Amino acid sequence: MLLLRIFPIIFLLSWHIQNIESAPEDDRQLQKTILKSYNPKIRPVKVETTVTQVSVFLNIAHVEKVDEEEQTALVHGHLWASWVDEYLVWDRKKTNITKLTVPSSRIWQPALALYNSARGNTWHLYMNGLPATVYYTGKVNLSDPNTVAEYAKPSIRLSYDPIEKKNKRHVGGWEVKDAWKKHCYWGPKGCKEDPPEGEPDWYWSLLEFGIILKRHLPYFQLTVMLPLILTSLLVLLGFWIETFSTNVIMIVFNVVLQATYGWNMIRQLPPGSGGTPKVVQLYTMNIFISSFQILLISISKFLEESLPEKFAFNFGIDITEIPKKMGIDALFAKKGLSFDPNTTSIGIGNPLNDEEFDNFQNSTTSSTTSDTELLINLPTNSEPALAESVEHVGVEDAKKPVIKQPEPERKLSVQLHHIKRFLFFLNVLVYIIAFLLVLYY
Repeated sequence: MLLLRIFPIIFLLSWHIQNIESAPEDDRQLQKTILKSYNPKIRPVKVETTVTQVSVFLNIAHVEKVDEEEQTALVHGHLWASWVDEYLVWDRKKTNITKLTVPSSRIWQPALALYNSARGNTWHLYMNGLPATVYYTGKVNLSDPNTVAEYAKPSIRLSYDPIEKKNKRHVGGWEVKDAWKKHCYWGPKGCKEDPPEGEPDWYWSLLEFGIILKRHLPYFQLTVMLPLILTSLLVLLGFWIETFSTNVIMIVFNVVLQATYGWNMIRQLPPGSGGTPKVVQLYTMNIFISSFQILLISISKFLEESLPEKFAFNFGIDITEIPKKMGIDALFAKKGLSFDPNTTSIGIGNPLNDEEFDNFQNSTTSSTTSDTELLINLPTNSEPALAESVEHVGVEDAKKPVIKQPEPERKLSVQLHHIKRFLFFLNVLVYIIAFLLVLYY
């Protein structure tokens, strides 16, 4: 009984060993047969008009570094390709072989080229490192992916760990935001997504795989945003300065400051291949507003000095009444930063135009006159004529102070002042929107 049990086991083991030894021989024999008259330089189609469709898969496994100055990124990934070779076909029933492993250098490969390679020695891609898997139907796979759905979109993994499935998004100061792919046909009229119409030899199939990176710059708020906020505040301050010379000095100083910070920032930026950075757009906007300020105050000064006293613009509506209707007339009062004591609430006021000082003068004069009359009306026995003399001096010779009434302000000056304040609030709104777009978009 024991012998009957051991004999089938020995028979099965010997049969498996024989099959294992004969399988490589069968594969090698089949490989020699199908590659006997095979030419790897000829496109594997029996009819010249047949189109060879090549499927390409790319997995970006690791982003090692990003060089801002050179505008390059060192990326590690895996490339797969699949197509049908009409000369690598056999009968599975006769050979009992479903697929073969063939050296990739001995079969035809599609001409793949990395057109935006930063290294001159890696333009053409020859996938000779791994063997090709050939199926009995003629389908050829270079590194057959397990699941095609996983590689329908480039997968970004910033790690070499094959077990870890979670995508790591940060590498140094960069964050991987997204990945994209695009297929188009490169021809005489550029890259078109529609299939080409004409000679197939005139077109190349272009596949674009890309990743979207976002830079996290250390001390971004201190080195970039703080100078930008400072120059923006100086721009807004220019709308509140009333003195012409002071306003010109402030704007020129602001332009020099913006040029210094902007030049240092732009000099460190690499040559970009996309759009203009938002920070550079903000600095450009500041320069534009400062230039507009110089033009505005120059034209305003010219109009005030050259136009007649009673001249005023006719806008169809009285712009000086708009703040009163909105209840914000206090923000449009002419009390800005100025060195003219007659037009500012910060400088020393004119005592002759101060109503409180006038009231104080009147109260002091009346009080003094009353006291004088009281002293004069006192009876005296020694010198009766002295009283009349004193009374005459105190009443008739006393002169009241001459109060100079303020001249009404020109209508043109008031209109230009309101225009500056309207532009101030408009620029505040523009700055708020611009900073929100930079920080959160």
